Amino acid sequence: MGYVVKRIKGRLYVYEQYRRDGKVVTKYVGPLERIIEEWKALKDMGLRGGAPRWWARGDLNPRPPGYQPGALPG
Repeated sequence: MGYVVKRIKGRLYVYEQYRRDGKVVTKYVGPLERIIEEWKALKDMGLRGGAPRWWARGDLNPRPPGYQPGALPG
């Protein structure tokens, strides 16, 4: 898998490219400018090893006190 930057009417756009069953598949990702803005925002939040520190710290979906997996009738 790789990424390709294309210039269209003076603007830069990013596409993801990979092979599936011997054919090249190209998928639109977004304008390069927006991708860079989002990357900078993640970096400012403390991007470390692919995840912001605040995100990697704990569970983003906390369970209620006394939660037991499989306790609900199915």
